[in-house]
Amino acid sequence: MSTDIYGVRVLAVHPDELRIRFRIFAVYYDTAGQTYGPVPDDPSFFFSLLWEQGPLYELIDVDTRLNGEWVDANARRFVSRVERLATRNHPPTPEQWKELHDFYYERDGGWKDEDLLVQFDYDVYVTDRRWIELFSEDEAWGTTALPYNADVWTAEDAPYIPDLAEPVLTVSPFDVTKGEVEYDHVSGVEFSDDGRYLGLCSDKGRVWVYDTADWSQVVHLSTGEDWIVPLMAWVPGEPVITLKNYCSEPDEDDRTQWAYDVDARAEVEAPFQPPLCQTAVIHGTHESF
Repeated sequence: MSTDIYGVRVLAVHPDELRIRFRIFAVYYDTAGQTYGPVPDDPSFFFSLLWEQGPLYELIDVDTRLNGEWVDANARRFVSRVERLATRNHPPTPEQWKELHDFYYERDGGWKDEDLLVQFDYDVYVTDRRWIELFSEDEAWGTTALPYNADVWTAEDAPYIPDLAEPVLTVSPFDVTKGEVEYDHVSGVEFSDDGRYLGLCSDKGRVWVYDTADWSQVVHLSTGEDWIVPLMAWVPGEPVITLKNYCSEPDEDDRTQWAYDVDARAEVEAPFQPPLCQTAVIHGTHESF
């Protein structure tokens, strides 16, 4: 059984206005550290509440509901706006902390010492009356839901938001070298710091660079090195793209790096930065970071 983090009570339901009013209680505290869950202002949190007790449960499976990235990207399809109306006991006073317990559980629609609990009232606006019309006033339950970081936009923003369901651009670097190298594929994609260039590298050490102004290909070449999973990166603030082995031993002799200045169209020297998964010897053992 999971420990509830918040308590939820429905204060009012207005399907014709696409609006439901909630009171949210913090019911899980670390009284020793004097902490509790974050203020749940995010639409993702209220999407989770609608899913727990409403018809969204029939439309969206559990795995999808627990996928934070999906919830962040799609919560606004169901929750159009959240307005916090009232805040109580946030944060608790030193005297209140002395009276609080670590855990509170819903019993018969309420919680022990409700007036003492950190709590917030919200009006939540939804995109369809179906999402709220099955809720009833004074309905209450405990939840383990947490707020994520949902996309925030308004109806006025909608015409300016690109539809990511359709690609804006398709880049096909292998089309120009088809058949030249077997068993090769793109392993890295990075924009330069200033956004002027898009760089790609392959497992076999081939590099492409596109000019983002018109998406023309400005570089296509092979580095000529035998890479162990090549790691690509741009030199900060410079039009210089680099490749190195993704995982190499911490050996001063093993610092192979290829660097290319896209503006100058020439190979150059660049400061060597250890790969992210470089192996380090710490206290006599090998640990990766």
